[in-house]
Amino acid sequence: MFNIIQKVNAPDALVVTPLLPGHKIFRDTKINLKRCDLAFDWVSYVGHNNIPANATLGLQEYIKRFSKTPKYMIMIDRDIIPSRNMLKYMFDTLENSSEEVAYCYSSFEFKGAINARFVGLEFDPLKLLESNYISSNSMIKIDKLQEIGGFVIDQDLVRLLDWALWLKFLHYGYVGVLCKSSFFTAISSPDSVSARGREDYALKYGRVRDRFVRPLLDGLVL
Repeated sequence: MFNIIQKVNAPDALVVTPLLPGHKIFRDTKINLKRCDLAFDWVSYVGHNNIPANATLGLQEYIKRFSKTPKYMIMIDRDIIPSRNMLKYMFDTLENSSEEVAYCYSSFEFKGAINARFVGLEFDPLKLLESNYISSNSMIKIDKLQEIGGFVIDQDLVRLLDWALWLKFLHYGYVGVLCKSSFFTAISSPDSVSARGREDYALKYGRVRDRFVRPLLDGLVL
């Protein structure tokens, strides 16, 4: 189900929040994200799908309804606390980026069931081949996303679908860039995908390595 949270006359970017049935966007997420000097549309898509699959459906419905493809989009989880003007800083970063840049990402931290920080990590393809340090809450150039065939939505990769996406971009020769002025906190609950056990992580990690990392190691010159 497609819902419009915010619609403006001349949006610079689109925010899509994928939701499972029964889930709602946190009040603090709404308040803090709207504390922004950027004009943006915000929609959600509710469905029994994984996060990027719902985001894909939300983007498709947005384009269908408004007959316009946004220049940039960002998936925003329902439970993050963004820093003030996070979207504006990310937008500015992409506006001033080179052609090889497909997305920009922020420093962030997990609090709750998981406690971890990913702060000030510059883009490094070799490090990305080892593990993910880039959040799914990253702003993406839509034309680059369409060029690579869209989000990775394989159900058997849930938990590491964002890592698979950044590796997919790398396969096509695109990189990311750190937005140094933005930051967010992700609230990690015990039932969240990120809080699943080590066995689940190892299983998904092996699958991503087989499908995305190994082909890059075989054919990419870094």
